Amino acid sequence: TTNGPDLSVNHCRPMRNGRAVGVQRRTRKEINAWTDSEFQRFAWAMRSLFNGWGPTPYSELITRHSSCHDVDGHFIPWHRRFIYDLESTLQHVSGDCGMTLPYWNSNLQAGHAWSSVVFSP
Repeated sequence: TTNGPDLSVNHCRPMRNGRAVGVQRRTRKEINAWTDSEFQRFAWAMRSLFNGWGPTPYSELITRHSSCHDVDGHFIPWHRRFIYDLESTLQHVSGDCGMTLPYWNSNLQAGHAWSSVVFSP
């Protein structure tokens, strides 16, 4: 079984006999491989954060992100942790341990990147 997306130390971790037995595996998909349903669930979770629902309001995440460039020499690890926290919060809001942020392989759209779904409303 898997613990639910509750933001505890056992957030979405595999469980056996009431104990965590591993870490949560997060598998991100390339954005062009997302289904309409995945986009809709992600958009709903982001809107929920934006509207103040959840443990960490969107405005707090934006404020935290605005200070990331002040962390000398820690830009990449800082962002890795920020993405982890954002995904965990989205999982909590959506109730879905499988929700992750997409990645974009811009090489797949070389020469016409501006027409990508990434830039579509």
